[in-house]
Amino acid sequence: MGNDIIKKYILPASIGIGLLVVSFFVYSTVMDYITTNKVKDAATTFVAKWGNFDDESSQKYLDSIKPLVTDVLYKDYLLNADALKKMQAEYGPPTGSEIKITNNTTSVVKNDDNSYTVKITIDRVLIPKEMNLKSKERVEIKLVKKDRWLIDNVSSTKLE
Repeated sequence: MGNDIIKKYILPASIGIGLLVVSFFVYSTVMDYITTNKVKDAATTFVAKWGNFDDESSQKYLDSIKPLVTDVLYKDYLLNADALKKMQAEYGPPTGSEIKITNNTTSVVKNDDNSYTVKITIDRVLIPKEMNLKSKERVEIKLVKKDRWLIDNVSSTKLE
């Protein structure tokens, strides 16, 4: 009688619960992979858009990335406008400069609190048209996503 109860009720329930647990882990792993790739694609697109602009005004730049923010970056890539203005004011090229991107890399890290950190590194050469000077620099942009994307840090280093 005890064996009948085990065979009839407990064994199928155990198998069902086991399959449910396995399904959950497979689902969460796949969703993690998809989300990480979306983040990386978004960051790469951001690099492509940000790394190749000629500076006329902060507002023009902010306007130019609105479609990028809403369409390409899955409607949750809401960058802090003040941080963008500061970034452009401090690290954007002077008017009339040509920019060549010599290298850019993007890395994505999922943090312990389920937020994401995107580190974008751009090596670029600024060539002012009014002078024959070249300025090489490395710009690093660190974006963090919790409930929305924010620029956590921007740094620029002159390269020799």
